[in-house]
Amino acid sequence: MRLLAWVLGLGGVIPFAGLAVTAWWGPLDWHSTVIHVLSVYAAVIVSFLGGVHWGAALNQSVAVRRHLLWGVSLSLLAWVAALLPWGIMRLSVFILLLLTALRVDRVWFGGISTSLNFGVLRTVLTALASLSLLLAIGSYARAGLI
Repeated sequence: MRLLAWVLGLGGVIPFAGLAVTAWWGPLDWHSTVIHVLSVYAAVIVSFLGGVHWGAALNQSVAVRRHLLWGVSLSLLAWVAALLPWGIMRLSVFILLLLTALRVDRVWFGGISTSLNFGVLRTVLTALASLSLLLAIGSYARAGLI
């Protein structure tokens, strides 16, 4: 199960990395579309992270109210971030959301000992996704857009 979680998690990072690389080195006329697609994917992933809290609430071994509220908040914040008018702003907000979600997970789930090693997995995946988004932000300079 641990291996499967890592394989699926790292597989989920592939679109972040692939789109960031495409934004940086792909054709300039693709840049806007690639940033849009990357933003939509980031919104989906942030919403997914909120779903983890709904799963914890449904387990009923945790404080249900805070998990339900946080889970919905992440989805709403991701939706608003996806609607921001400037790509650099969108990507920056997604980095902030990913890092905030990681911090909340580490505080609220930090005492959980599982065979999946959830804390390490989340940290690695958040770092890779955030670095990919940062690379995509840097692509604006290469594209001559800043």
